[in-house]
Amino acid sequence: MPSIGALIWMSCRPLIKMAISTSCGFILTRMGLFGPMHARGCGQVLIKVLTPALIFSKIVTGMSTDNVSVIAPLVVVSSIYMILGGLISMVITQFFWVPHRFRYGIYAAGIFGNFGDIPTALIVSVTAIPPFGGQQDSDLAVAYISIFTLSFFLCLFPFGGHTLIAKDFTGPDRDVGEVRNSVREQLRRSGQTAKRLIAKVLVIMRSRLRFIVGCRNMVVRRRKTIVATEPDGLGGQEDADLSQLPKDIEGGSNAKEKVDIDVQETSHAVGIDASSTDGDTSVPADAVAFRERVAKIATVIQTLIAPITVAIIVGLIIAVIRPLKSLFVALPNSPTPPAPDGQPALAFIMDTTTFLGGGAIPLGLICLGSALASINVPRNEWHILPFGAISSLLVGKLFVMPVLGFLLVDAFVRIGFIPADDKVLRFVCLFMSCVPTSTTQVFLTQMYSPDGRADHVAAFLLPQYAVMFGSMSFVTAYTLHSLF
Repeated sequence: MPSIGALIWMSCRPLIKMAISTSCGFILTRMGLFGPMHARGCGQVLIKVLTPALIFSKIVTGMSTDNVSVIAPLVVVSSIYMILGGLISMVITQFFWVPHRFRYGIYAAGIFGNFGDIPTALIVSVTAIPPFGGQQDSDLAVAYISIFTLSFFLCLFPFGGHTLIAKDFTGPDRDVGEVRNSVREQLRRSGQTAKRLIAKVLVIMRSRLRFIVGCRNMVVRRRKTIVATEPDGLGGQEDADLSQLPKDIEGGSNAKEKVDIDVQETSHAVGIDASSTDGDTSVPADAVAFRERVAKIATVIQTLIAPITVAIIVGLIIAVIRPLKSLFVALPNSPTPPAPDGQPALAFIMDTTTFLGGGAIPLGLICLGSALASINVPRNEWHILPFGAISSLLVGKLFVMPVLGFLLVDAFVRIGFIPADDKVLRFVCLFMSCVPTSTTQVFLTQMYSPDGRADHVAAFLLPQYAVMFGSMSFVTAYTLHSLF
């Protein structure tokens, strides 16, 4: 096992490299040399050319019929992480106020983590050196990360995750004071409801305790009567009248019945309100419904034919079909003849995708730095920022989620769902639990916002990306210590 100092250095070195690369984009943008138009063009090249090339080359090289079964654990873990992130956001909205133009975006910020450039850059660097297996483990790690990326894109577009961001800009805006007061009123009502429920539970518990104590006292009196009377009086116990129970028991039963009646009346009232609400909902016209269905189908098709999705699907197909894979990479006992140079017939495609994919990580980090430099919060609005929600989301994403991730992965290893000997898989699953909110939300917010601003999401993202270097170092060091 590596020493503590070695673990700390192994976890910090990739982060230093990532920080320097990100700083380049940040500084260039602040100097005005890498503006929004430049970043947008580089982003298109990154999404449509470099990243698909990187994913394709790593999947074909790293995946095979021997490890294709790990796709199921990767999909399950990524789905659970997104669900847990949504639950964290839900808890935050119950206790802290969130700007009206970010009332749904807070859920997107919790659900969608950065499953792209940051984990790829760090995991590739960590798995390429001992105690991992070098380039082979590095390629395998990128293949595993691509499954998280696929889950991210599927949930964001075909499954409607982007509509959470779009809903923030429907309807009129609300004043900050009004939103704060509504949250206070919500907390007050929640407290009163909790008190009523606790009171009802206590009444039921008291009635049950009185009933149990009364029954015990009655049994004791019966036993004393049996001992004091003749033996033929034993049969009298079977004819005991229930009216002889203590009055406290009857009172407790009445209290329980009263509570049950109250609960039934409340449920009935809620049912009436729900039914009346449903009745008021207007049914859309057939033409509008048809256009909505067509739009949803078109969105699904666009996502499925996106370059990243195509690269993942085609790469997996080639990786699991041995005759196809032998056309791209050299295999022992290859079923296909080689090219005149002794290499596989389509090895030039792998060379090209590997060459292009080499620029995906550095350009992605530069674009990340540019995105962070482009978003800002006006200083005159700092005093009205939702610091409670901002800090809670930071703690939830960077500190609570890793703990839940360790518990989840450990449970899956114990039941055999995740192979214990696949340390690359375990490292990828564990590391993906500590990623900050995806910067894709910034671009989507700017797209849906009428004025193109993303001030609210910036206030939530910037603290996360400032703290992530420390939290990721700790998570990486602890993960390596637990694996090796």
